Amino acid sequence: MIVTEKELRESIDLVAINRLLEELPGFSTFSVDQVMTYFMDPTMFSLSFNKEPGKGYLYSLDLAQHRRHLVNKVSRSFRNALMVSRLQAHLLGDSVLNWGADGADSLINSLVNCFDIGMGSSVYRLDFASQSCVIKSVQSINGSFYAHILSLCQYPYINLSNFSVQNSFWQLSNYLEGVHFNEFYFQQTMTESIIEQLARHACLGDIFGRGDRHFENYLVSDNTIYPIDVSYLFWPDNDDWLDRYIAGGQSECSLLVLEPDFESLYWKCYHAAFTYFQSLKDSFVVAIQSFYLPGIAKDYERYLLERLEDDRYVINRKQQFQKPLEEYRYRLDYKSRLEQRFQQDAKSLDPLLLMYYYANKDRLTAFFLIDYYERKYLFDLI
Repeated sequence: MIVTEKELRESIDLVAINRLLEELPGFSTFSVDQVMTYFMDPTMFSLSFNKEPGKGYLYSLDLAQHRRHLVNKVSRSFRNALMVSRLQAHLLGDSVLNWGADGADSLINSLVNCFDIGMGSSVYRLDFASQSCVIKSVQSINGSFYAHILSLCQYPYINLSNFSVQNSFWQLSNYLEGVHFNEFYFQQTMTESIIEQLARHACLGDIFGRGDRHFENYLVSDNTIYPIDVSYLFWPDNDDWLDRYIAGGQSECSLLVLEPDFESLYWKCYHAAFTYFQSLKDSFVVAIQSFYLPGIAKDYERYLLERLEDDRYVINRKQQFQKPLEEYRYRLDYKSRLEQRFQQDAKSLDPLLLMYYYANKDRLTAFFLIDYYERKYLFDLI
């Protein structure tokens, strides 16, 4: 079915999403022209929030769903045609065909369906007759490297490939049906297996300086945890950032505040994982040398070995985490108070408190990075 530009413009309903955006500091509303440009210009790969970057402005799960809905509610035939044009405009057609379409010679004839599954920006699930894949824009080859590291550890991983086209990096991966860990936690009872997996991934992330590993960057499928969206590795001050993530309920060991009965098991598995990773040291170094240029590889090797060759590493990490864990306990109390205030009189809330309420909702997080952006004065307003 052919959709005219007039029909497309008239179908764009921004009332619900803009109502939410108007309440939030640091965000601008969507315009019909902006969404139309996304629909009509295949060189525009993503529909993203209009947000001031780097200032700690957060969005809710509900808002992310509304953004995806702007893309996914248009007809399947239009979405597919637009996706084919978008892939061709970015010279990605052959890569996608080779990955997901079983040797088909035409994207337009082999693409069955497509959806935006991203959070703040577009990430696409592409459905073909026999399988589905995910295509997204990335900044580096870190995803491929980390998948290789997971394979060396004999841990489950999602098959993926990072590649560059015209000085831009992209990632193609298999699509795996599952839910983010936040959603999983609220739906399921925690088991020893889940805690053991979290501890292993925490230790691996620590020694490789994996940043931004919040609970929406872990996918759970059939009770197996998979790291996704591996953007930051060997980050120089990652330990400091990790403390901030723990304090905000956004890192693996934050769960120990909510599930204290598993603390002993968690650290036992963390220690066992560290010992196991020490035995893989040489393989890890070879992997670094294979994936990165010599100058960068040398720095990354040094980063890794400083951790793996420190016999007190696990003891020190356990001690280091106590302060941010206590901060998370403190914030959870204020998270509960804020929920009560919202129910009583949402209109009286400071706009930043309203932002934190929505960002906290249905997540383990509690006032993420409120200290980094010097906003702890807000606790006095609750």
